[in-house]
Amino acid sequence: VNPESIEAAEREVDKMREQIKAYLVEISQRKLSQREALMIPDLIHCANDAERISDLALKVCRKGDVVKGGIADPGAVSLVAGVAAQVRQFAHDTIDAMRNGKPPAFGPKSIDGGIRSAARMATLELWNDQPSRGAHTREYLALVSVFKCLGDISRHIGNIAVHVEMRAARKNE
Repeated sequence: VNPESIEAAEREVDKMREQIKAYLVEISQRKLSQREALMIPDLIHCANDAERISDLALKVCRKGDVVKGGIADPGAVSLVAGVAAQVRQFAHDTIDAMRNGKPPAFGPKSIDGGIRSAARMATLELWNDQPSRGAHTREYLALVSVFKCLGDISRHIGNIAVHVEMRAARKNE
């Protein structure tokens, strides 16, 4: 994936968020049931989380270019790939729950916490592998930033998953 395509997708997500928010403000002026009225803030939060995820994805892509340019350590690449795979699976599971209109089959907060813990542990492992802890390379700092972004993406996915969970619970009321 190249940064230009990520930037274009990020701009599109920004536009979509604004369109969603405008539509939600418009329909909030109508006569809504209590359940429908409660959904509007949840949907605005989800749109904001999705937009933030796209910002972070762009940052990961840019930092990834720095990492690719300077790190050949397969261990570091493996750590990034492992955390990224967990984030990707969390996103797919959340999307599936949204499509099914059912609560997620997982505990969003515990999954998110696990992913963010894995990102912190990977950062510590990289720190311990540094030959001279006083002289951090540009690539090392980019990797730390990638792990932070992956943790933040997980948090935003977790926010969306919690809203899906709440929506499913309201549906059953």
